[in-house]
Amino acid sequence: MASHSDTHQDQALTIIQSLADRERELAAAVDRAKAEAERMLEQARARAAQIRGDTAKALDQQGAQHRAALAALSAEIASQQDALAAQAAAQLRTQAQAKLDAAVAAVVTRILPERC
Repeated sequence: MASHSDTHQDQALTIIQSLADRERELAAAVDRAKAEAERMLEQARARAAQIRGDTAKALDQQGAQHRAALAALSAEIASQQDALAAQAAAQLRTQAQAKLDAAVAAVVTRILPERC
């Protein structure tokens, strides 16, 4: 027959075995949780990289659009300035011709007063 001491030893071994099994189960659960956390972290990193790439692309497109708009505005302003310069040149030519005509008339009037 098993002695009282043997029963306690059997119970202790059963408890120790149960604790060891539970420790292995918990270690496996911790390993699975770590693996899942690492997978989630990698997904988050990949998504962050994608967002950074998308943002950079959007900023590049926006910059290109702004540059195109500025170039168009610059061309429009240059065209307007060219038109104003041409208009001013035409006015100056008209004024110069009028002064030349007046000068010629004055010279003619002084040199040939009797004929006028």
